Amino acid sequence: MDGCRPGVPTYKGDLHVVAAAHNIVKALGATKNLSDDLRKILIDLDSHLSMITSNIDSKGGRGLVDVKERLDQAERKIMRWETDPMMIWDSGPKEASDYLETVDETGKLVDGLRGLSVHENQKQKEILHRAMNILQMAMSRLEEELIHILVQHGQQFEPKNMYSRSIRKDIVYDESFVSVEDEPTKETSSRNCSNDESGECIVDLVHADVIPDIKSIAKVMFTSNYGPEFCDQVLGGFGSVSSYCFLEISKATILCLLNFGEAVAMGPHRPEKLLRLLDMYETLAGLLRDIDTLFSEEAGSFIQLQFHELYDHVAVCCKNIV
Repeated sequence: MDGCRPGVPTYKGDLHVVAAAHNIVKALGATKNLSDDLRKILIDLDSHLSMITSNIDSKGGRGLVDVKERLDQAERKIMRWETDPMMIWDSGPKEASDYLETVDETGKLVDGLRGLSVHENQKQKEILHRAMNILQMAMSRLEEELIHILVQHGQQFEPKNMYSRSIRKDIVYDESFVSVEDEPTKETSSRNCSNDESGECIVDLVHADVIPDIKSIAKVMFTSNYGPEFCDQVLGGFGSVSSYCFLEISKATILCLLNFGEAVAMGPHRPEKLLRLLDMYETLAGLLRDIDTLFSEEAGSFIQLQFHELYDHVAVCCKNIV
């Protein structure tokens, strides 16, 4: 009605709601008796809410300023180690944890900026480019840290570093790469190969104490879409093993997406589905080169083939509707 006072703009109302949620998350994070998993969830939620705030606040002209301030802070922490000759993981667990959190925060900033219309805003585009450069620098440093850990804590091929593992035929996924962490360290050094016909010998080529460090680095690298590079650093000396491991890690997700695409394309070809299919076609077209690069080895050729078949199938569906 004309006599009513103007209400608060929608984006400001949204900002208040997100700010309230942000305060609750911070209060929960201050609790001392939290498990590591729950604390990590709260940190991720805090970062996500910050990005939502920046996205909403950008309508008021403040969003990019907040993103830039967070990026400046992350850059200072990452650059500090670029001039420090000491390895991060040799400086203690707190330094390593802080660095990983900073890299993770930078990755979230990159993802958030990619979700904005950077093509319409030159300033956003510049900040995104800068954030990606910082993230790339951090990934290179993590590669160095990973190599250092593998060299410093590698173990020789000796009987004491071997243990037996029974083979369960009903299990498809082989957990031998990560089984070390799930067992106590003391048991690792005392495990020996048995003569059990149903078992096989597994070699611990890296000391069990550093397995959690390697996994934490791997998690951040994979979250930052750095999976192939990580596999190359760990298994680069084993030839095709590196590409095979990357294929095993990624194929479940890729095949799930391909199955979803096929399900959409196989449905009834009604006119109202045209826009959705066109969007899917454009997305697939943009990913063709990446898929061909990521799965260029023979082991991943079947994923290439299925991806191209889905691309052609969606194109035919669009033509049939038109």
